[in-house]
Amino acid sequence: MLTHRSLNDPTFGYLFAAMDVNISNRREETFARIVSDVHDQVQLSPPSEMAQALCDAISTELLAYILDQDEDTIEHWARGDAIDSNQKSKRRQIVAYEILQLIDRLEVPGFAQTWLIGSEPQLDFIMPAKALREGRL
Repeated sequence: MLTHRSLNDPTFGYLFAAMDVNISNRREETFARIVSDVHDQVQLSPPSEMAQALCDAISTELLAYILDQDEDTIEHWARGDAIDSNQKSKRRQIVAYEILQLIDRLEVPGFAQTWLIGSEPQLDFIMPAKALREGRL
């Protein structure tokens, strides 16, 4: 039977520490699996699907800002019209879509847009959308 005194026993401290490590390791493994699954999914996604999903989730206006394109061009891409884009815009779109997919798996709906336009401490308090546009992510 566990008592208050037995919980203070150093043996239990080691046991609890080991349990914490196991839980932490499982979380890291789960997160790594999610990141890998999302990456694989993104690599198989057509650009028009990415553009449409991003427009639906974060708005055409915000996606145009991130990709440094006008909204008409973004709408053409989302419809699958063959409008050539530069490599920087393609790369930004892929990264933005991958971020969207990760956020959608880990957070509540609508969080992606809020995060993209918010101030992010890990990015020196700049908007993640701006970091994407500038190629920092």
